[in-house]
Amino acid sequence: MPTFPARIDFRRVRDFGEILNVSFLFIRQHFKPMMLGMLFIAGPFVLVGSVIPVMMLTRFSSPASESDSWLVGLGASTLVNMAASIVGSVMAAGVIYEYILIYFHRKGGDQAIQTADIWQAIRRDFWRIFGSMTGLAIMLGVTIIGMFLVSGLLGASLGVGAIVILFFGAMAASVYLLVPVTLVVIISLYERISFFDALHRAFYLVKGYWWQTFGLIFICIIIQFSVVLCCTIPFSIIGVSTQLFTQMGSSMEQTVTYAIAFTIVLTLVIALSYCLFLTVSAFQYFSLVERKESVGLREKIESMGREVPAGSRDFYADEEEHY
Repeated sequence: MPTFPARIDFRRVRDFGEILNVSFLFIRQHFKPMMLGMLFIAGPFVLVGSVIPVMMLTRFSSPASESDSWLVGLGASTLVNMAASIVGSVMAAGVIYEYILIYFHRKGGDQAIQTADIWQAIRRDFWRIFGSMTGLAIMLGVTIIGMFLVSGLLGASLGVGAIVILFFGAMAASVYLLVPVTLVVIISLYERISFFDALHRAFYLVKGYWWQTFGLIFICIIIQFSVVLCCTIPFSIIGVSTQLFTQMGSSMEQTVTYAIAFTIVLTLVIALSYCLFLTVSAFQYFSLVERKESVGLREKIESMGREVPAGSRDFYADEEEHY
């Protein structure tokens, strides 16, 4: 059974650079088990959600695309694609967050976390993660659309300059809301509280440290975009070469195969690179809690003179359900 290096302490106040460094360190130490979890748990849903749009586009370009049966198939495929994409996103977030929380609660640093452990935790917390992510999507969607509609209506009566000012004001307000909500899922999972309680707590924790949280998110987005760009450049070169050197009459099958392969690789790269953002948000959450509430310091003071039993304890053993 593999062993891990020196155990990482989550209960620490960390500045901007330390959070990035410890996140990269954690991913480097646990890359294999986390990626196995992503591939085996989130991978199937992500692949279904990425392949179906290509197949739909291929059928749309066929002569039979005007038939009623094809329209029925289009509707069914769209529903399956949406369901697979949503479940895949929930699974991807669940794999990383559950892995981090299992690691956090296990006292024995020499115990490897298996994919079965992550799957068991996700089965227990699926609806909690799904509810948090769905609530965030609805809240942000309604809020952002509402702000832009209001700014557009007000600007229409005040002039073009007012429209521009209100538009950028709505964008700034949207960004302001997006930063705290990045902590909602990890808060709900760790503290076992409802979506609205987690939302309120996220704004409380980020207050005074909004710019630090924003900077971490921005760096993660830049890194993720760079990774995706580097992985898609070879496929872009292959695609251009295929169009230049292959006759159009005999390239449909090749084009479809290339499109499916490109979509699968792109989707998997996005899903895998997403782990950096999730890991950074988890370390930022624990750092903010320690900074504002000194939970780790209080635990160390309370444990002084008390023997800490060796081994590990079950992750949320008191809430474990049997399937």
